[in-house]
This record gives sequence, C-alpha cells and structure tokens, in this order.
Amino acid sequence: MLDRFNDGVKVRGVIGDVGPNSEFSYLSNWADVHHFSQAAFGLLHHKYAIVDGEVTGPNSKVITGSHNWSANANFTNDENTLIIHNPRVANEYFQEFAARYWQAGGEEQFEVSTSIDEIKNEIPEGKLFFRTYPNPFRSYTNIQFELDKAVAVTVEIYDLTGRRIKSLIYNQPFEPGLHTVVFDGSALSGGIYICHLRLEDGTSQSRLISVVK
Repeated sequence: MLDRFNDGVKVRGVIGDVGPNSEFSYLSNWADVHHFSQAAFGLLHHKYAIVDGEVTGPNSKVITGSHNWSANANFTNDENTLIIHNPRVANEYFQEFAARYWQAGGEEQFEVSTSIDEIKNEIPEGKLFFRTYPNPFRSYTNIQFELDKAVAVTVEIYDLTGRRIKSLIYNQPFEPGLHTVVFDGSALSGGIYICHLRLEDGTSQSRLISVVK
C-alpha cells in the first residue's frame, strides 16, 4: 500500500484496535487512516479492503474473509481470505466504507455513487428492483423502485429497534414503471436505518440506509 501511495494512489482506512499490536500509528503517518473508537461506536470487525472502489472498473475488487489482518491470522489461526473481482460488489462495500470513514472522523469529501444500469441488469427477471442512492447520505436520498404492474405501494423508514420513524408512502397506487421518491433525512441523527418497501400483494424488501452527520 505504501508503494501505491507513493505512486499517487489515495489510501484511506478505518481501524478499531489501536493497541500495541496495531498498525494504526504506522499507517496514520502517511495514509488517511482514522481510529474508530470502540467505546463510542462498538466493535469494528469488518475486515475488508477495497481496491479501486471510488472509481469502479475492471480492476475493482474486495479483499475480505475471516482473516483478521494480523500476524495471529497469518501464523496461528486457520483463516481464509476471499478476493472478489466484481465492480458492483466493490461499489457496495465502498458505500459502507464511506459511512464508517466519515463516522470515524474522516474529512475528505468524495463521490459515493452507483450505476443504475449495472445494478438493474443484475436483478433476476421477476424480482422487485428497489434501491436507495446515494447511500450513505447527509440530507437527502432517492428511493427508487420499478413495478411490472399497477399496485399500491407503502414505503416506511424504521430505526434498528423496529420503531417506525416516517411513513413516506402509505398504500398509494402506482402504475408500472420506474419510480423515484425523495426522502429528506436531514432531521435524523447519524446512524443506520431501515427503508422498507411493501406492495399490496405482500411482496416486500428492505434496504439499510446510512445517515452521516
């Protein structure tokens, strides 16, 4: 990573453990790396790295698995490492990373986006297309869904305890096609919420959305 950084590649990171065996002090001397306080936010146990996540392309990949990114994982435990060569997966991980980066105090602003065509083409035929973008977001996000028939739709926002925060649409009829609803989340505290979409025929899907303050 240091070689790539010296070649002009941006290196960002979030680390939970900053104890004596941590690489935080070394990395933070040159990379844009921040400490995710366990006391304030809980255990950060995500264990992934993203290559070319900000601008996805053929080289975009995610490195993840049970490997703890430590000497213990290398020499003591029987850990596994997965390398996923997929631009869409890299982008989804990058959305999650952006939320953790800003939550941990990262200040650099960068675009967190997805490709509508790329995601839509990967939805199996007959499945409900439903997404939110941008995600994470600071104030506004778009809730987008596509219907293959006329049907009544309900869209609601919940917190992680299951408490309903807001009902954006309740049993409202929609024609077939692609629809977008704008959600103003500026009044919410930073954190993770659930966007739940339900059709009158019982079909439903949920998406986690992240509000960053």
